[in-house]
Amino acid sequence: MKMKKIILVVDDSATNLELTTYLLEEAGFGILKATNGLEAITLARANRPDLVLCDIHMPGMDGLEVAQTLRNDPDLAHVPLIALTATAGPADIPSMMAAGFMSFFEKPISMAKFVDQVRQYLDGETHVPLCEPAL
Repeated sequence: MKMKKIILVVDDSATNLELTTYLLEEAGFGILKATNGLEAITLARANRPDLVLCDIHMPGMDGLEVAQTLRNDPDLAHVPLIALTATAGPADIPSMMAAGFMSFFEKPISMAKFVDQVRQYLDGETHVPLCEPAL
């Protein structure tokens, strides 16, 4: 029997967090939810997710800091990181790459493509460069 893939979803917006986790749970993924950066780091260290989807703009520890912290943790440095953002523009790409994100999903997410795209990342089939959004 295949082990259920675990995805950590980090977003300070309750609406975005619920929509994202609902879609992923319906697709059969195990979900960890965090509403801030510190909670995300704690959950990641305790549960070792297979993928992290992280909002960029959050109060306190933002998504860039979360990514840098995970990349600097030897036990979590290999975990794929994908940014969730409504405001990613060309000027934001270098900082997202430097922090350790491999790509990003633009919010609002495309409900028709989101789960398939996540599945491709988990299967190692997709390595979309950060110069363009995953969706």
